[in-house]
Amino acid sequence: MKLITLLLVVLFQHCSCQNFQDGLALDGQLIVVIEDNLSSTSEEGNTWEERSLVTVRSAKLGQVSISHTRPWNEKLSKSLQKLSKSGDFYKLRLHQQGSKEPNFVYTFADACQLYASGMREHINLMIDTTPSAGLLSQSLVGASLYSPEGRLCHSDVSRSIKGYNSTVSVRTPVPGTVPDTATYIQRIEMANKEKAENKDNRSFFAKYWIYIIPAVLLLMVSGGGQEGGR
Repeated sequence: MKLITLLLVVLFQHCSCQNFQDGLALDGQLIVVIEDNLSSTSEEGNTWEERSLVTVRSAKLGQVSISHTRPWNEKLSKSLQKLSKSGDFYKLRLHQQGSKEPNFVYTFADACQLYASGMREHINLMIDTTPSAGLLSQSLVGASLYSPEGRLCHSDVSRSIKGYNSTVSVRTPVPGTVPDTATYIQRIEMANKEKAENKDNRSFFAKYWIYIIPAVLLLMVSGGGQEGGR
């Protein structure tokens, strides 16, 4: 009977811990919308189109996934090739899904590098995690885009891109060093205390007798000399 009770307790603790960890991972889930722009920077009326969704379950645990809402096609390949030959950039803008007034985060990469690598891209998201009302809230604060095979860039390359080859990672801002004001104040107080302890509390005569006595003797000698001269 004791053995059965012990097994039930262990099983309950395991389930509770697992559910608690899963709950933490689901707190503050964030969905980031990715839009791209395949127009030249010199063209007017640049258009942005949604292409992907990134789901960040937990930035701290690195739990992130990406899905593409717009399939890659031959038209997109030709547009990227055109940007590659002109030495232009492939541009992205990102924002949080569900925002009434989206705060866009912009990034870009060399179109030639992406085209030559077959649209192999690495998207790095900077996510701010701030505790709020006991839960974890996540917000997008920055992003970067690059191709791991950028060194293979050749503007005259002609290739067929089958689809996106995307890798996504998340980072959280590293908090700055907090000034140790308590230690600084303690050092100042210790220095003031040492100055007070080492303060010379002697009388004026005790401090400057070495100067006073010679002056008095000099006056006495000079006074005696004047009287003798009369």
